[in-house]
Amino acid sequence: MSNDILMQLVDILFHLKHAVMSVIDELEAAATDSFWEIDQFRHTVKRVDDGLHMCQELSRMIAERAEIEHDYAKKLQAWSKKWNEVLEKGLVSFL
Repeated sequence: MSNDILMQLVDILFHLKHAVMSVIDELEAAATDSFWEIDQFRHTVKRVDDGLHMCQELSRMIAERAEIEHDYAKKLQAWSKKWNEVLEKGLVSFL
């Protein structure tokens, strides 16, 4: 393997290690910060709020994508109509 590939693999493993450590930290925090303990509901409320924010962002992203695709469909229809008319006129002139 070339050095570039090895460096990329090392980089990937480094990021993977940090991602796994982050998950482990969250699991440990969840185990020690039980919802049922006094004043430990905040973690759950934050998680719900974060989930709501993520859903709102995803909804906005999908709406933007739908708008882009709607505009594309309109332009494609106009393009198709234009060239169909040109082709029909061209075929009539040959008949």
